[in-house]
Amino acid sequence: MEIALLTFCTRFDFDLKKTKHDYIKLAENTFNSNTRMMSTLHQSGSRYFVSVKGAVEEVMEKCLWENEEARQHEYNLSEKMAGDGLRTLAFAYRETD
Repeated sequence: MEIALLTFCTRFDFDLKKTKHDYIKLAENTFNSNTRMMSTLHQSGSRYFVSVKGAVEEVMEKCLWENEEARQHEYNLSEKMAGDGLRTLAFAYRETD
């Protein structure tokens, strides 16, 4: 797991142990340099959650947006952070039965 994400969780008292218990990981697609993403499938009760993490432009392309303005705003933020020398990642999830 990303050290930065673990640090974030610790800093904001996120209960990682409880989350792992509540959202059982069923499958994982490791990072693929062609898709520039990785994904996991989790189950919580009768619900399933697919989550992805990867390159901003790749993840954003897969997302549904309220409008183009919202998508562009998020993209511009990530570009500014990257321009400042920060590593940027995008996260997304989808819930299903």
